[in-house]
Amino acid sequence: MKFIIVGLHSSGKQETGDILRSMDVSVGRLFTNLDEESPSIYNCNKYELFDTQIVNELFENDSYVFIHDLETKIGFVNYKTYEGLTKWEYEQNDVHILSPNQLLAIPPSKLRGEDIYYVWLDNTRENRMSYYISHDRTYSFGFQETLETQDMESFVKKIYQLGPRVLYFTNEQPERIATIIYACLKHPDLLPVFLKNYNG
Repeated sequence: MKFIIVGLHSSGKQETGDILRSMDVSVGRLFTNLDEESPSIYNCNKYELFDTQIVNELFENDSYVFIHDLETKIGFVNYKTYEGLTKWEYEQNDVHILSPNQLLAIPPSKLRGEDIYYVWLDNTRENRMSYYISHDRTYSFGFQETLETQDMESFVKKIYQLGPRVLYFTNEQPERIATIIYACLKHPDLLPVFLKNYNG
């Protein structure tokens, strides 16, 4: 059984992951080749730094779940950067944390044959802005908002297609979300109860 936590920036998804790690749950990390000072969130320590050659090798060897290319502007210069999830990282961990556009970048064929459940953190912009300020975040809220909300219509359609495999939360505390995921991983018989009561 695997859980994929999906939410926009400042929705508490990374904090949820940290709480799960403190409970000895294996939480995966994405990779990026962005090693410059950036207005993006992707230079945080939740991402493993790969150079472009490694990213190319992952692509050539089909050793990835997804690779997403981004145009990142730093100062007056545009950089072509990549982010993604390796097959090894995906297979070794029970929980993964993605933004909506990252989930959309995953080909459906890459996630077949698994008991995969999705945790959608549908927090309001106001709630996320409050979280951003109270947690002293330093990346550009507006830049990240633009980056992550480019195709929200497609994301929402995908979530509804996933239907009964989605746990839905809005403006919920990370501690509560982590506890529910932990309970489902340790006691899978509880999962149907949570899916029934937290399915939006």
